[in-house]
Amino acid sequence: MTKQTVAIYARVSTTDQTLDAQLRDLRSFCESRGWEPTVFTDHGISGAKDSRPGWNQCWDSLQKGRCKVLVVHALDRIGRSLPHLVSIINSCGVISRKHRPIDRRRQDVGGDIQCHG
Repeated sequence: MTKQTVAIYARVSTTDQTLDAQLRDLRSFCESRGWEPTVFTDHGISGAKDSRPGWNQCWDSLQKGRCKVLVVHALDRIGRSLPHLVSIINSCGVISRKHRPIDRRRQDVGGDIQCHG
């Protein structure tokens, strides 16, 4: 069985928040599927910023094919701007990656969003 190459991305906006719950859930999600994730994080950085160190590394890994699947706790962890999210999802289609928000309660769409090329 081939191991899935997975990026998990977690972000909190303020330095008094913790990434622990997101990372616990993301790791558990990946573990339950036999995936070995690469972890990318941003701590104390607003999702309104398109450029964030952890996100930039994550996105680079996806674009270069080192990771094939992106798993996030919720879409707002990637970004707060709809145009930014649309751009990411459109790019996923071009580079054949999948987006998987695991917290479905926080989504306005039904089920996982998967972008295929």
